[in-house]
Amino acid sequence: QLFEASTEAIVFINENDRVERINSQFTKVFGFSADEVIGRSLDDTIIPQSRQEEGKSVKIEIKKGSHIFHETVRQCKDGRLVDVSVTGMPISIGGKDAGVYAIYRDISPQKKAEQELKGAKTAAEEATRAKSDFLANMSHEIRTPMNAVIGMSHLALKTELTPKQQDYLNKIQSSANSLLGIINDILDFSKIEAGKLDMESVDFNLDEVLD
Repeated sequence: QLFEASTEAIVFINENDRVERINSQFTKVFGFSADEVIGRSLDDTIIPQSRQEEGKSVKIEIKKGSHIFHETVRQCKDGRLVDVSVTGMPISIGGKDAGVYAIYRDISPQKKAEQELKGAKTAAEEATRAKSDFLANMSHEIRTPMNAVIGMSHLALKTELTPKQQDYLNKIQSSANSLLGIINDILDFSKIEAGKLDMESVDFNLDEVLD
């Protein structure tokens, strides 16, 4: 009853490497009826040609008494490949080899979810790179006219001005320098994301920083 009620596909392979029994879940997963697999080797049914060597190595390990668990691909009756996890265990009765139990779990939904997650991660990384490139490019573009504003206001301050004009120009230059500092900070962030941040050594007054 446990064999038949299992939600995983189970097959019993006798000591002659022939299928002796399968449960209904095996038929549900792979499409083969009991009559189509009993008395045959799994090599001729669910193990695809590209996985024959893997299947042989698994059999060798199980016959040595090892319990096997791995993820692989198996073939359905209609030729469709399905991702499965395989558990293989040797059966011993009275100290003699009586065959092997192989348990298959369909992990296609998990594999599909993993691929979708991987695709979403790649898309998110590409979007982040695009954002960083945009910030870096726009920051460079903005710096050019900002330097002109700062330079022209600096030159204008050296001319004869009324107190009001000088006040206006000082405020323009101060605001332009502040904006240029913000632009440089944005560039630093884009450099960090690109792994190209350069450290600099600059003298400073510690008291002023703490204040």
